[in-house]
Amino acid sequence: MKILWVPHTSRDSLGTKPRALYFIERLAPRHTIHEFCWDAPVRRSVAGLASALSFWRGAADGVVRYHLPRLPTMPGTLGRTAVAVNQAIFRRLVRRVVREGGIDVVICSCNWYVHGFPPPGLPVPLVLDYFDLLSEAHETRYFRDGQAVLCASSVMYERARRHGVPCHHLPNGIDSHLFARADGAPARRRYGLEGFRVVSLIGLTGSPRLYFLDAIELGSRRFPDLKGLIVGQGAMLPAIRAAIRGREHLFRLVGPQPYSAMPELFACTDVGLYPADQAPHFDAALPIKVLEYSAARKPVVAPPLEELRRLHFPNLRFAAPTAEAFAEAIGRALEEPVDRPDLSAFELAGLASRLESILADVAGGRR
Repeated sequence: MKILWVPHTSRDSLGTKPRALYFIERLAPRHTIHEFCWDAPVRRSVAGLASALSFWRGAADGVVRYHLPRLPTMPGTLGRTAVAVNQAIFRRLVRRVVREGGIDVVICSCNWYVHGFPPPGLPVPLVLDYFDLLSEAHETRYFRDGQAVLCASSVMYERARRHGVPCHHLPNGIDSHLFARADGAPARRRYGLEGFRVVSLIGLTGSPRLYFLDAIELGSRRFPDLKGLIVGQGAMLPAIRAAIRGREHLFRLVGPQPYSAMPELFACTDVGLYPADQAPHFDAALPIKVLEYSAARKPVVAPPLEELRRLHFPNLRFAAPTAEAFAEAIGRALEEPVDRPDLSAFELAGLASRLESILADVAGGRR
């Protein structure tokens, strides 16, 4: 098959690895993958704007990549104009690639805020990757033009089914062997963590209240050898830097890391965190980091979010999203034995095969 894939975020964004890339890497050896990428964020300079507005086509690792030109988002009338222009460019490029690339099926993440909605009336099937929770209005607008929906969580699957479009529960996946056999000693040496108990947040997703920082400080009163390891980059980082001022001795801040370095970072952890808020957006999410901590046989402290509760993982330690409750749960996680959950349903090999079957059915006109 020839597949055009529009991820929810560009693979070049802030050192992250998009959900789509996990699947693209598995499918690329057997299919022709065309992938969109873009500048995110747009650098605030003439050179940055020129880069963001450029179009290029290249190939690497068996994937044909297209750079999507887009204006930076901003508030006010200019921002609304930029959104309209970005959507027009996006739709035109999708149609062009479908036509010139002989595409069989288009997979588009539901990320209207990046480049607008996908073009209606494509000559090939449109499969929507439902990764982040949408409003009812956005669900309706997306799903009316799609031939199938891939749902990253069971909560999203239940929501999407109400719209009458064929839906498939395709959760985030991992290669658990990468994390199960990783050695955390090199990372401990690199970041001065030898001899300490490490509580980590790998990937800066969480509550803007940053209550987990206070939880680590509270935990250090009970466990003086406790250190917080924070890995990644993103909108939360400036606030994190400001919040730990005066208590830098408790934390190790590490910037964005290549995916090849991630297994040893998870392995060097004693307790992992998913410090979200109790909110619908987080209730519907299946964080890849929770799967990766679990594959590394680490306990994870998180609020009792709906999708996480449905996993029934024995290594999850639920706590209210407050500093005090998280600190208490961290203490329990450090002292209790950890059972590794059954991750067979989240292995990338099996999920990629399932995705191939879904796409073959959709491309063949079978619903």
